[in-house]
Amino acid sequence: MVTAIPPNQNTRPSRPESSGLTKGSRPENNNEKQTGIEYLLSRPQFQDDLNIDPDDQPYKKEADLALKATASFIKSKGYSHKLMQRLFDLASIVSPIQNLLIRAIDYDARRHAVSEEAFQADGIIEEIVKAQGWQNFLDSGDEEFAAYDGKLNLLTKVNRAIFEARQKQAGIDNEFEERQKTGIGAARKADLNSARGLSFHLAPKMREAFQLPIVIVGGGPAAIMATRFLIEAGFDNRKITVLDESGEYKGVWKKKCVHKGMFNNPFDVDFFGVKLNSSKGKVSTGEQFLAFLDQIIKGDFPVALPQPLKAQVKRIEPGEMNHKVTYIDRDDNQEKTMLAPIVINATGLGLPVNFKKTEGRMQIEVQKKSNTRWQKYIDEETAEKYRNKDLLLIGMGNSTIEMLLQIQKLNEQGYNIKYKVLTDYPQDSIDQPDEYIESNGRKYRVFRDLTVSNLIDVEGDIDDAREAYFKALKDGNIIADVTKVSNPDSNNKDEFIIEAKGKSIKLNCDKLFTLIGYKQNKTAHAKMGVSSDSQGNPLIDFDGEVQKPIDKQNENDRTYKGYSLIGAARSSQYEPNSIVMPGVMDALPKLIFNTIMRACDHIYGD
Repeated sequence: MVTAIPPNQNTRPSRPESSGLTKGSRPENNNEKQTGIEYLLSRPQFQDDLNIDPDDQPYKKEADLALKATASFIKSKGYSHKLMQRLFDLASIVSPIQNLLIRAIDYDARRHAVSEEAFQADGIIEEIVKAQGWQNFLDSGDEEFAAYDGKLNLLTKVNRAIFEARQKQAGIDNEFEERQKTGIGAARKADLNSARGLSFHLAPKMREAFQLPIVIVGGGPAAIMATRFLIEAGFDNRKITVLDESGEYKGVWKKKCVHKGMFNNPFDVDFFGVKLNSSKGKVSTGEQFLAFLDQIIKGDFPVALPQPLKAQVKRIEPGEMNHKVTYIDRDDNQEKTMLAPIVINATGLGLPVNFKKTEGRMQIEVQKKSNTRWQKYIDEETAEKYRNKDLLLIGMGNSTIEMLLQIQKLNEQGYNIKYKVLTDYPQDSIDQPDEYIESNGRKYRVFRDLTVSNLIDVEGDIDDAREAYFKALKDGNIIADVTKVSNPDSNNKDEFIIEAKGKSIKLNCDKLFTLIGYKQNKTAHAKMGVSSDSQGNPLIDFDGEVQKPIDKQNENDRTYKGYSLIGAARSSQYEPNSIVMPGVMDALPKLIFNTIMRACDHIYGD
């Protein structure tokens, strides 16, 4: 049991009269134990765990559980005993873990600013661990908590625990609505204190760890934010190598078809003081997002981001803090290799989904050579080519919405571009895009539902996008319940057969867009040394660290230590928001925490 210490009356928030375990923070069924990390992240009162009233026995029990949960988490990740002993000799490691790992991903990090005093906890943690012994401390959570084993369904559980904790906290500070819209697996704010939390104590005393070489694969938004986060956390920017085929930052956002479109974030975001306003209620272009990225790259920071090396990465062979990256150097077109103890894979969206396979309920069998897989920016020259032509758009996502916005605007100018949108959504769902519709045992909703923090479906909460959708619907240009699209007549490549609602429809098409998305498939993952499950979901821990193939894992050796994924590279059905910027912002503190721990372990561990 934790020894009580007097609370700081100046900082401690008032507690409800019924002080005790937070409702819902522990499973009622003991056969369904939470992991230590789930428990820690599900607690809105975590900031007061180690500042307890000696007369408050239920609260004392909470603090004891929080301490055991932290021990369970440390043990599950397998950081070496030698490192952990060294960290305890330097400082209270439990308090920094809770400050960085938990507080950094709270909605408003400013309320939990990191300070020297925040890490001391009046010596209570050191006393407890010294009294128990290090191994006894590690084992203390075994009976209370399940060990974190990296199973993919835990990604959802951990992110939901954070989201629910935000909702509970919101009942105290009247921020429920805004926190609710932050997102499951998403965040609105990344604070500088988040980056400097653990390194605040460790960098001066374990300097060598922060000099380790780091390779970041990719130059898009996730790579930009990861690089900035690492530098602000204390890593040497001269030791960070960014590999990108273009030799520049911004990734896919450099494409005209992307940055000339609309930026569709539903809320304001703040990354280390660089702010981007939401798109709600007004036109918000991708060029505004480019300006936001420019500020992170070149803005008011004391240390610049390193210039990316122009290189096409061919494969990654992960090892034990010794990962091999093979790439083509685009300056001399020579194949080269690079070894690094820490590699962060931020390779982005991947390849277009294979439309020859069944997607949802729609089978796509088209061979038309002019088939386009990206949304297109329609300039004046292209607009003339489309004048009086028939366009066919397969898929009902944000790329299609971006096309509708342009086509409808051009038609207002007299271009007379005819278009149809094909989707496998049922007609009732298309007619009521804000509602959940059940059809054939499945639930459908077209527009993203911000009340459950869905940030990736159709941007129906953005005024312009909403108007474009309903105009297409009113004009009869959306065909629902499509089960198959084909152009079987080799003599008439412009005629397509659409099967929908048990009927066949013939449509002529001068230009085909198959906008059903992009994905890092199993083959792409394998080239990057990432194992995946049967659905193509990458095998990773909640902090993005890549897991070994199932048959090569054991309890104490589950991951490729120091090799992690961030952004769209880690996209899966368990973390759908990981592909958008708020998802990256939510994932980074966890990834950076593990990166710091692995770097220290590499230098000072076993």
